[in-house]
Amino acid sequence: MPLVAIQVSACTSVGEAVFICGNIPQFGEWQINKACPLKAQSNRNNESNTRRIWTRNFEIEIGTKLQFRFLIIRKLINSAPNENHLHTVKKWETGMEPRNFTIQETTTVIECGKFGEIDNIKKWDGGWMTGNTEIRLSLFYNNDSVVMFNENFKSLEFSVSLSAYYLNDDISGNSSELFDNFNVQSCVLTEPNAEFQPQSKFGRHLKKGSYVVFSAQTPANPNNTGLTLNFSAAPQSNNHSHLFGSVIGQAHFLPSNLTGSSGNATVPICGNRSRPIGQISVSYLKIHSPTNLWLDCSRTFCRHFSNFNRALDVGHRGSGKSFGAAQAVQSEFSAIKENTLASFKVAAQSGADMIEFDLQMTKDNQLVVFHDFSCLLSLKMKVAGSHTDYHRVYVKDLTLKQLQELQIDHNSANERAEVSSPSLCSVDLFSALDCSLEEQQPFPTLKMVLEEVPADCGFNIEIKYPMILDNGDAEVPGEYCDINTYVDLILHDIKNYAGSRIIFFSSFSPEICTLLRKKQNVYPVIFLTSCGSSELGAYKHVVGSTSDFSINFCRAERLLGIAPGDLNVYSEIDFVDRCHQAALIVFVWGDTINKRAERNKLRSMGVEALIYDRSHDCRDWDQSIFIIERKNKEALLGSSIPLPQRSPHPIVDQFNDDNAEDENHFEEFDFFGLIP
Repeated sequence: MPLVAIQVSACTSVGEAVFICGNIPQFGEWQINKACPLKAQSNRNNESNTRRIWTRNFEIEIGTKLQFRFLIIRKLINSAPNENHLHTVKKWETGMEPRNFTIQETTTVIECGKFGEIDNIKKWDGGWMTGNTEIRLSLFYNNDSVVMFNENFKSLEFSVSLSAYYLNDDISGNSSELFDNFNVQSCVLTEPNAEFQPQSKFGRHLKKGSYVVFSAQTPANPNNTGLTLNFSAAPQSNNHSHLFGSVIGQAHFLPSNLTGSSGNATVPICGNRSRPIGQISVSYLKIHSPTNLWLDCSRTFCRHFSNFNRALDVGHRGSGKSFGAAQAVQSEFSAIKENTLASFKVAAQSGADMIEFDLQMTKDNQLVVFHDFSCLLSLKMKVAGSHTDYHRVYVKDLTLKQLQELQIDHNSANERAEVSSPSLCSVDLFSALDCSLEEQQPFPTLKMVLEEVPADCGFNIEIKYPMILDNGDAEVPGEYCDINTYVDLILHDIKNYAGSRIIFFSSFSPEICTLLRKKQNVYPVIFLTSCGSSELGAYKHVVGSTSDFSINFCRAERLLGIAPGDLNVYSEIDFVDRCHQAALIVFVWGDTINKRAERNKLRSMGVEALIYDRSHDCRDWDQSIFIIERKNKEALLGSSIPLPQRSPHPIVDQFNDDNAEDENHFEEFDFFGLIP
């Protein structure tokens, strides 16, 4: 069996190494926990201080067809000496097709060029959670979030850096902090070209109105991890130049300050004499690795999209919303109950490319499809002919069995009861309870939808998670389910039942989008936003408060796209162009899109998808683009005619740095890459 050397050049930092993962046992059979490390050679080319050749010899039989990817993996040192250290993926190659090579008799060396670069095109992405935990502190810098007690400090401009450490470390000098074991990074979402980067010596310069996110990764239980924000005088500080670089104070965050997966924390800023000189308020997010790890690196669609020469038609809640205010025009509603299997199947059979539906969790941790966080429980009176009373209940407070068996109605039921003519609302909602057809029942589970809706129909799954409205009211009172547990349950069902279906995740919650992006490496994520529009429904969260914040967030988290409301696109004429310049695809939602003329206007702007109601009645195409593609592919597979090559999406914006090997782009999305 011949000995073959595989070589690749890559930029790495201390504690990082290049691994190979592929289709043969020597490469780990696509499981990153079995990937094989390469050995670094000396820096002969001197391209940069960190670029080196990585190589390893393998015994491989002649004729073997190799498929493989390279990964840059970082070693995280565990605080407990008797526990295994963790390896986490920092970067990995993400082309639609992996590297391919067939071993010949004369093969001795496989030169693979640069990491992440195939055919002179950069194709790599950041890693995902594979056993570690990431802790984030977010600071929106204003007079309320950072309060200095001392008058001398109130006029001082600060730079802030993050330190992470194990609480049981030996502070005499053998500290895990000496080696950047926590991969500390930061990002300023208010700066152009926002992205997470290793922090500089003094961290980030704070400016009023800036939004800074600090992150640190730990392989250990986060309950043994401490975080400290270090405040030093910035060089821009007037009349305080002599203090430049000096640490003015520190804010310590212990596990007791960061309870649960997310929340807000306020701690004192202590000066050099350990006395409080101010206080700081931040929001925090813990990103745990999913309970069922995603270890397969054979494929990914996270940053891939295809040029179909037309915008995708996405059926809103299936065949469209079927209820609303009683005074609404009857033609606005679908005659098929929204968010039901019946609504989804009709939309799919009518030619919708995708369907959009809303997902949330019940009291017994079941994932159900329903739009509103609350509904009305019907209370029938004993006296015949008396009116029906309703009691508002939240989906999170009822079990799946209760939702499916109790007499439940929509929140608009009280309004409809006050209207003399029931025809003002085209649907007697939830009358399906009197029907034996299960497909018309409300509250189908995610598993049911994945298994029963035709596989050719793509899904845009909106993950509901309660937020604070712009007026300060909570969408849902009281405690909600743990955000990590919630996302893990969703990914469990997707992993087990999605098959080769096209799936996009979306959410108005920035935290949900972040978790969906960081916990898996296959499906793309879209950020839903109203950009602060009160007409579309604004949230207090600063990330979605403006178009710039929304675009920068998507860029920093390396999401595939953004989904603004129709009014956002109309009010900012360059909105779509700015998204494309940031390498984001654009899905648009809103009531005006129900009109064909408005859809045509948005198509002319170059949006990638339109989410609208009654797609079964007013669809613009006879058949789903994905069904057409599948049929064309099936017709050509048996012939000698080469398969047509779909053109990559033209919106590719690369921000190259040879030292960091950084980029920001999305590639062609081969939706049928899983079909043999």
